[in-house]
Amino acid sequence: MALAAGVNSETTGTADPTTLSHAAGAGDIRAAIVFITHGTVSTDIVVSVTYGGTAMTRIRTNSDTATEPGRVYIYYLGTSIPQGTQTVSVDRTEATTAIHLSCITYTSDAALDSEAIDNDG
Repeated sequence: MALAAGVNSETTGTADPTTLSHAAGAGDIRAAIVFITHGTVSTDIVVSVTYGGTAMTRIRTNSDTATEPGRVYIYYLGTSIPQGTQTVSVDRTEATTAIHLSCITYTSDAALDSEAIDNDG
């Protein structure tokens, strides 16, 4: 696989859902991955994530409750990925915690497939 495009966004506002515009890149997009991080709370505040209106699968979430509260999430889409500029939408249980979003897409040879194979914490 080859990196097609990537984008980052930070929000301190109260919009729910939180959205990000992502230009998928050129070629046959085979995977989209969204990373979400937040500090100040370690609770799970992400309900769902979509890429271009297509629901993504949560691959992993981990939290830090020992030193500084925070949580990270990884969401994955490996089939039926829309082409062109798409909206990443993050539905949350609350919209007061600042979050950081990153989205990357990958291209691949049409004969190859992509999947998330390791979700260890």
